[in-house]
Amino acid sequence: MKLRLGVGAALFVIGLVLAGLALAQHGKPWGFRGHGAVLAEATHNVELVPSSERAERDRLDDALLPKTAGTFLDDGDSLRVGVHSEARLVRPGGALVLGDGTRATITGKGLRLDQGTIDVTIDKGGAPLVVELPAPASTLTLRAADVDGAFRVLSDGKQEVRVLVRAGSVDASSGGGAKSVTAGKVLAIGGAGAPRVDAPPSSLAITASCTDRRVSVVAPPATQLFIDGALYYPEGGQLTVATVAEHPDRTHVLGRDVAGNIAPAAEIVCVAAPPPPTKP
Repeated sequence: MKLRLGVGAALFVIGLVLAGLALAQHGKPWGFRGHGAVLAEATHNVELVPSSERAERDRLDDALLPKTAGTFLDDGDSLRVGVHSEARLVRPGGALVLGDGTRATITGKGLRLDQGTIDVTIDKGGAPLVVELPAPASTLTLRAADVDGAFRVLSDGKQEVRVLVRAGSVDASSGGGAKSVTAGKVLAIGGAGAPRVDAPPSSLAITASCTDRRVSVVAPPATQLFIDGALYYPEGGQLTVATVAEHPDRTHVLGRDVAGNIAPAAEIVCVAAPPPPTKP
């Protein structure tokens, strides 16, 4: 009997030691284990690019991480989301949804957004999420309030940024100044100008025409323009691009803003340019 108890106690101690060693080497067998986020779902065209440090540390043969649910993302890992695609991430204290044409990189306090849209949820009492924007150079700090925080961030990657604050607040800092915005408003940053507060747009209107297979669109800044399956952003409220439509005589244009308003898809007839005037 005493022998059995002694063996059992020894095995119990060995189990504790082995568990401690595993915990020290691999972290807790639950939660994020120090990772910045974990992939919950990837729809259609999504690429997960490891940082150079991670690729070297983990001796990754493939240039991309597997886009399967449960893949952890660390600081410096990047995501590239195609048009009509989506990546859903869970992070400590919240969640992220990266939409059409988004380019982003995980950071220690949140992420860097190079272009695209991100829907952000922050749990009540959760740590703020910091979004770094290289163009225009600015920083957004998203916070929950007495309820879960909910935000949509849109960046054209050049000079226009919009943040729709559904719940919570956002503090913005840029070369043009600083601004705080609460729920029910839109934070707008344009070029070198100071951040400002706008009312959420109630609708979206665009105009489009096509001449000699070149599409011209007039739309508000920070509007996502889907033309024949490709994504564009207007500059200064205007855009002109060569159409890649399958049928050269017509093209399709759709617009979407930060509030989710849609300018309905329109089929635009492409007309021929008038001939040059004849010389007398």
